[in-house]
Amino acid sequence: MKHMKLLWLMFLLPLIAATPLAAVCAGPAFAGDATLDKWNARTNLVREAVVFADFRFENVNATNGLPRVLVIGDSIVGNYFSDTAKALEGKANCVQLKVSRCVGDPVLLKEAALAFGQYPFDVIHFNNGLHGWKTSEEEYASYLEDFVLFLKRYQPDAKLVWSRITPSKACAGGGADPSGRDPRIVKRNELADSIMNKHGVLVTDLNSIPMGHPEWYSDMAHFNSEGRKKLAEAVVKSIMKVLHTKTAGGQHPCVVPVLGTDPLTEKWASRTVIPREDIEWESFWVENANIDKCPRNALFIGDSVLGNYYNQVAEALRGKVRCLRLLSSRFVGDPMLLEETRLAFSLIDFQTIVVNNGLHGYDGTTEDGYAKDLAEYIDFIRRLNPSAKVVWVRTTPMTPKFKAYAERKDRLDKRNEIADAIMLARGIPAIDLHAIAAAHPDYYSWDGIHFNELGGKAFAKPVTAAVLNSFGLKTGSK
Repeated sequence: MKHMKLLWLMFLLPLIAATPLAAVCAGPAFAGDATLDKWNARTNLVREAVVFADFRFENVNATNGLPRVLVIGDSIVGNYFSDTAKALEGKANCVQLKVSRCVGDPVLLKEAALAFGQYPFDVIHFNNGLHGWKTSEEEYASYLEDFVLFLKRYQPDAKLVWSRITPSKACAGGGADPSGRDPRIVKRNELADSIMNKHGVLVTDLNSIPMGHPEWYSDMAHFNSEGRKKLAEAVVKSIMKVLHTKTAGGQHPCVVPVLGTDPLTEKWASRTVIPREDIEWESFWVENANIDKCPRNALFIGDSVLGNYYNQVAEALRGKVRCLRLLSSRFVGDPMLLEETRLAFSLIDFQTIVVNNGLHGYDGTTEDGYAKDLAEYIDFIRRLNPSAKVVWVRTTPMTPKFKAYAERKDRLDKRNEIADAIMLARGIPAIDLHAIAAAHPDYYSWDGIHFNELGGKAFAKPVTAAVLNSFGLKTGSK
């Protein structure tokens, strides 16, 4: 068996040999765009300590001809998007962009661009205003109008719908929030009303709906199931007012490279078929985002299994290494994965990159294709960030509890062999989470593919050690 594996690797090596680390042609997002230039020129931008961006694309492979609806907002969108998408089932295919960036932050434009890269949209329901409290109301108004024009410029066929900012629980109950932000919310809503009226944008009044109903809140800002239902009803009602049956063009045959381009992006984007799952998602999480310069920065790229242990790793590295997490369901070969990675690289200069890709993309793909695409993706990472140390994480196994275990087990094992050869050819170290999981069925959650807290803690130890080692640090060092 050992000799057979060696023969397999000898056959595979020509396919996965490292490509020269030539410079990538990576232009800025929307090169020459006035809004991007204006926001990039800001000298007073203060970001929050933790920033996030969560994307969820539903009915990705749909050929039903239904309109596409993009819902943009902060964590309040996360409260009502699911109910909204469910209510619009059979009427529209929905996409969520949940972000903490305030208008005026150029990264918000890049995050919107990532969504634009996959579809033209028929309706964009958007909100922004519960973050960015270091931004004055005058600045907020200017940047919000910029954002409206930005949406109109790059999604010219989309009908825009603005959502008024929701009040605090205290305000909804007739009191005042201790943060003192309620008067600022009132002012921002007034400014937004004027801007939307000027540009003919329909408004959903989510501010008035929870007034008098503090019992609809789960905390001082977010909503429980009853509150979510009421907000979703209003959002759906507004969307249905402007929704039409003719789409803005359906799904692009490929992703438009909006954050920069290079030969690999063009190659992957030119494929006539890009295997995707019916639901695709991406999630960015940046810690210590308000620090301009940090001597040690690590990027973690992976799927939902990374989510099982990332928090433990980030906690262990706190005060030593700044962390950014990119969770993604995208498989190597999908140009959206390149766009996501490019977006992450535009945020911080990373010295260490921990990466995995292998639990998704089983339909319409082969292991030979995986070998080529994974090798190209690793080389892409190294070209964009040639000074960074790359660390590979071996893909964890499934158990018989997982519904697709029988058809995927052997393929997953083969993918690990392929990845081993790719990393060996490039001198990239690997963390063997596969072996740890295989020896501990008690680490698995009920679904046979994800992990419980015990498993998360066990995985966090070698991952933390590998990151510290990449910086010449030891566990317990500062």
